[in-house]
Amino acid sequence: MRRFREQQRGLAEIVGTLMLVLIVVAAVTAFSLFVASYQQQVQSEEAHVHDQALESLRVTAIRPIYNSTAQAYRSLNLTVVSNDINPTVIVALTVNDNSVTSYNVTTSSVPLPGITIPNGGLLITNGDFSMPAESSVTILVTFGGHYSSFNYTVTLSDTQYVKVNLFTADSNTFTQVFLPPTAAIAVTEQTVGLSSLLTILDGSKSYQQGGNSTILSWNWTVQNETWQKTCQVATPPATCDPSKSNEGNLTVSPCSWVPIAICYGIAAPVNWVGGLYPGNIYTIDLIVTNTDGLVGESNITYAPQ
Repeated sequence: MRRFREQQRGLAEIVGTLMLVLIVVAAVTAFSLFVASYQQQVQSEEAHVHDQALESLRVTAIRPIYNSTAQAYRSLNLTVVSNDINPTVIVALTVNDNSVTSYNVTTSSVPLPGITIPNGGLLITNGDFSMPAESSVTILVTFGGHYSSFNYTVTLSDTQYVKVNLFTADSNTFTQVFLPPTAAIAVTEQTVGLSSLLTILDGSKSYQQGGNSTILSWNWTVQNETWQKTCQVATPPATCDPSKSNEGNLTVSPCSWVPIAICYGIAAPVNWVGGLYPGNIYTIDLIVTNTDGLVGESNITYAPQ
């Protein structure tokens, strides 16, 4: 009987030892799996952070098309440059925080693998777009009309800045803001000879706030709102002073019920058949355009004394 109990006790000890070994082995295996999984997660996160750090997108140009009648932009041609050594996937694009739901890729600095850009552009609608490594593309965004890039009406006026957000598959956001110039008008009259008047349109107080852009051009439009007689061949049209041709050229409406002079330059002299006459009312408009293609516009009503 004693021997039987001793055998039972010995068997129990062996079973207990085996169970302990199994528990230790299971714990070690589970811990090893946990460590391996954690290391894999850390490596994955490190790779993601590394890929994020490599991404580099920049909008180098916006090239807007301006509608002076509506005083708003019809479209933007965004030149997007990637300096990443890997392809970059653009998952979303906004302009002034408005979601761009469709856009055309019109040109690319390198071939897009497996993709051909047709003459009208490659239309991307509610989808991702992959930029090849170290490439640049041109993205056309349109406002209004049948081919609008937005699901709802979006107007980009000439008084607004342009803010572009690019969102990538690696959870990066690249933001750039382009600021418009501000137009400022000053008018002075100079006497030429005994009675002739020369009107000087001065836009030198126009300025560009912030950014790397500068004002590139000053475009003036002068309308005589009072003079309502038909022009005749013997009547000289409204002209800028030809002696100041270095400050810009001139185009005119040669025969109009409301004579219009168009001049160019920071300071544009207007020799309108002896100057801008007292008793007449003139509308003077100035559009300044900066090196980004953004415009600033100002107009005044001017009545010479």
